Amino acid sequence: MEKMNQPLVSICIPTFNRALYLENTLKSIVAQPAFQSKLVEVVISDNASTDSTEAVAQSYACQYENVKYF
Repeated sequence: MEKMNQPLVSICIPTFNRALYLENTLKSIVAQPAFQSKLVEVVISDNASTDSTEAVAQSYACQYENVKYF
């Protein structure tokens, strides 16, 4: 069977000033076997947060290629 180049599932997270919740959510997602096999991607859409949401999202986006931050 040919290996897929694209994820099977995209988890889209719209957020605004929810750094703590985002951190907990991402911590849970990246611990899942499907995420580690790159069958899942996470897309974070930040609506100009003024808290540490950007830092949290960027941290995960730098660590995992299947996490995207916009």
